[in-house]
Amino acid sequence: MSIQQYSVNNSEVEGQHTLQQVQPVRLVPSRVILALLLSILTGFGFALFLLWNVKLRASFLFEEQDISLSTHFIVRTLKEMFIVSKTTSEGGFRFRLLNYELHDGSFRPVEFPVKGLTIKQITGHQLSRSASLELFGNCALKIPYESAPSYFFTALTGPFNVLQYFAIAVWFGQGTVLFPIVLIVFTVVSLIVNYCLYRRSRWLLQKLANIHQLVHLEDQELNGSELVPGDIIYIKRGQQMNCDCIILSGEIMVNEATLTGENIPVPKTQMGEEQFDLEKCNQNCLFEGTKIVIASSQAKAIVIRTGFQSLRGQYFRNVLFPAPLSKRFYVQASKFLVELACISIIAYLILLRYFIDLGLSTRLIVYILLNIIVWTIPPALPVFFQICKTVNLIRLGMKDILGSNVDKVEEAGRIDTICFDKTGTLTNLGLIAHTHNSVKNQEENVQNIMACCHHLVNVEGELAGDPLEVEMFKYTQWEITFENQKYFQVSNQKSKFEILTINEFSSARQMMSVIAKNGSQHYVFAKGSAEQISLQSSGSPELMQLMNQYASKGLRVIALAYKEISNPSISREEAEKGLNFVGLFILENKLKVDTAAVINELKEANYTIKVISGDNPLTTIQCAKECGIVPLEDRVQLLDFDNGQILLDGQKSSQQIYELLPEVLNAEHQLAITGRLLEYLSRFNSEIMLTQINNKVQVHQDSQVEIQDEKMNQLLLQVVLKARVFARQKPEQKKQVVQLLQQMKKQVMMVGDGANDCSAIAQAQIGISFSESDASYTAPFSSKSTSLLCVPIVLSAGKAAIQIIIEVFQYQLSVQISKVASVYIMALCGQTFSDFQFTFLGYMSSLPFLLFLTFSPPATQTTAFIPLDDQFAAPNQLAMFNQMICAILGQICNAMIVVGLDIDLQLKKPIDEYNKKGMMGSVMFLGLIFYYMTMGISIYVSQPFKQRFYRNIPLLLWTITCSIITLVSIFLLKAGWLGVIDIRDGQYGGQALYLINRHTGLNWEIFGVMVAFQTLGFCGQTILQKITPSSYKLR
Repeated sequence: MSIQQYSVNNSEVEGQHTLQQVQPVRLVPSRVILALLLSILTGFGFALFLLWNVKLRASFLFEEQDISLSTHFIVRTLKEMFIVSKTTSEGGFRFRLLNYELHDGSFRPVEFPVKGLTIKQITGHQLSRSASLELFGNCALKIPYESAPSYFFTALTGPFNVLQYFAIAVWFGQGTVLFPIVLIVFTVVSLIVNYCLYRRSRWLLQKLANIHQLVHLEDQELNGSELVPGDIIYIKRGQQMNCDCIILSGEIMVNEATLTGENIPVPKTQMGEEQFDLEKCNQNCLFEGTKIVIASSQAKAIVIRTGFQSLRGQYFRNVLFPAPLSKRFYVQASKFLVELACISIIAYLILLRYFIDLGLSTRLIVYILLNIIVWTIPPALPVFFQICKTVNLIRLGMKDILGSNVDKVEEAGRIDTICFDKTGTLTNLGLIAHTHNSVKNQEENVQNIMACCHHLVNVEGELAGDPLEVEMFKYTQWEITFENQKYFQVSNQKSKFEILTINEFSSARQMMSVIAKNGSQHYVFAKGSAEQISLQSSGSPELMQLMNQYASKGLRVIALAYKEISNPSISREEAEKGLNFVGLFILENKLKVDTAAVINELKEANYTIKVISGDNPLTTIQCAKECGIVPLEDRVQLLDFDNGQILLDGQKSSQQIYELLPEVLNAEHQLAITGRLLEYLSRFNSEIMLTQINNKVQVHQDSQVEIQDEKMNQLLLQVVLKARVFARQKPEQKKQVVQLLQQMKKQVMMVGDGANDCSAIAQAQIGISFSESDASYTAPFSSKSTSLLCVPIVLSAGKAAIQIIIEVFQYQLSVQISKVASVYIMALCGQTFSDFQFTFLGYMSSLPFLLFLTFSPPATQTTAFIPLDDQFAAPNQLAMFNQMICAILGQICNAMIVVGLDIDLQLKKPIDEYNKKGMMGSVMFLGLIFYYMTMGISIYVSQPFKQRFYRNIPLLLWTITCSIITLVSIFLLKAGWLGVIDIRDGQYGGQALYLINRHTGLNWEIFGVMVAFQTLGFCGQTILQKITPSSYKLR
């Protein structure tokens, strides 16, 4: 249907969950009545289809309507569609814990206005606390959870659950009672257990979300969870922030370990007169969850974001609303199930004439057809898929790798591309001073800069701050004093400097500066990236050459500059212009102990590995070489972009970008690109532009000129695919790299350690964080250790999970089809299994095997192969058909042996009830038990994804036990079932076992047939694995 669409003016408060379009619709009562009638006529089948398919529900129940008359909205994200209720008469709605409103012809999140405003405008709002509470909410993070009725309704109306109800009805109709009762009990118990686990996980999340403390306002004291946007609060030492704030006055040191994973104090200052922008004013903001280390007296801040709008709240929303998972496995598996159903129905139609001639009643003939449907699509499959993933998640937890989403375990097995952050991930967080350099006659000024240009603080008698600044100051061997100082005073035998102003490090400016006083003289001391310092000064070719040399060795290079000023009150912009670039400070950031070994293991497994860093390009390239991402002997070409021109290895190229890029792509050299080049090329990718909050208008303006330039877009994708090093990347650009790789159908893992990696981690199929911090909420996996060994462990667990799911699927289908064939054979003799035999075959025989199969441990070494999880692919189909055909042929041969004995097979027509006694039932029963065990062994694939069969002790013991039971039942006359169940009492056809043993050699004959055909199955499986392996190799 054609529905009016509204655009969405996105905001930072949406985090990773940005809306793209909103369509107002009205629920049509007449269509609801029609849907109800159709549902009744179809046994509520139509209602289920409406429930499962949101597009069908939207088109059938709703119609386009003006927003003033609408009742609901259809909202779309980049990949999903939802129907939400209208909550206000003006056209508001609530989506994923955020409220949206219509404003100037487009929708936007309801948030406290701060963007683009000065601090005077922000504090001058006229909202009362009650109005602010109603509009924006308070700081309480209330984790939502489904009620038990809602949870059970959702679970019990899934496709496989509906199949269960159909199966139960069929079995009760056939007079089989025990089997469906056990199925009902099993389903109810598993639902209750899952709901308890779900509630426990939400309870733990709520416990983590709570921050309880008293907070002081100007006129009252209240619980921190009651704060609302617009409140002005006093900041005290030891306080943990309940919300995001802008600092109004005072100097503050805050520990942002919950955001960055780095347990160091970060200086924060009050906001100036500039317009607020979160990225540019980061040093003026306090974020929820961070802890105040030092606060000056009367330090105040204004609350701007609370609840799920805060940065920490966005992390919780990422956990509550994970990205949709790939359904490829289930789609392909469904295709194979349909194929099997068609084959079974064809077999049924072929045998139908024989059933009629045999004298089976119409009711029994119909039940045979219904049993085909029930057994061809096993309703318990999803349960074991879930158990498999849960077991692997628990196993990872035992290795100190915490997982938050069981479905991500399976996705980890499909990864083919791994992106690493550099600092803190490939390298240690600690820095070691290496050396320093100065231009001629500037050594004293270089020492002054290193001693003064920082923001260290005294925490309980110890210097605290950025590790780089701590190392740099200690390197000078100067003394520092904090007493009676606004900031600090530093001195040596020659000089004494008092720090008057500190301009904190700005990622946008890539530098920081201080204004210092030495007697009557005033100076600006600055440090930052060599590129930016060079731009703000007359430049120094000598130092830039040295910088390149050090950076090419993988060293961290900090540029140092200064100038003398007469007015200490100048603005930051004025202070950081016209500097004298006089020196370099060089630090070493060593690789983690196991980085090179892990990278080598991943490369041997043919993973594509990339490093994405905000660091200097040459430093990042050298790091990539040292750890093995790029071979040491390979040349790396660096592509940059500046002032409308492309730079190749630092030199401006005379060629147009669309001419140069193909040449670079075709060259045999490795490739590195900068954030500036990525920013330019990303303009040609429509998906990237649509996800950029600040570029929505430009997308529409430039769509005819640039966005549709498919040639440049393809060049961008090829550049991203070839590049191994991405340097000087902003946090949002890290996410864009992952997005572009995903557009090329790559399965991406992002490994990072801080808040600057959160966007990329959330975008990737799999993310790993190294900190037990709020930042790790974004990552499906978080390692307690900083070792990179967690990466191959997660990958191996994922591959093992996929392989086990494949084996569960193949095993369950194989035994079910074998059972269907056995029922066909018995129906031709007017017989069927007893209730006990049905129950044993359905639960006691196969389900424990499936359960123990999920315990299979993953391989200890990462492999270059990935399991082929497409069940519709020829290798997987052949493997299943091989098992099914061998088992069915074995059952047919044994049935022919029994028929040849002419025992208990005299049939009285018409046949209204199956005979549940007799030799045929016992032979088919014992045959299936034998095949159930041997099929599992045959289907089990160990290397390269799992450890050997015998390493799974529960599975091994169960297989041995069931094999012994089968053999004893066949060969020992009085054994029964090890004395536990005696099926020879007549009720379960026990006379058959007696007759089997009465005919000399018959037991050996039947056992010989079983062994022969299963041996054939083993051989066929071995040959198929060599000819058509059910895995593929990464390239």
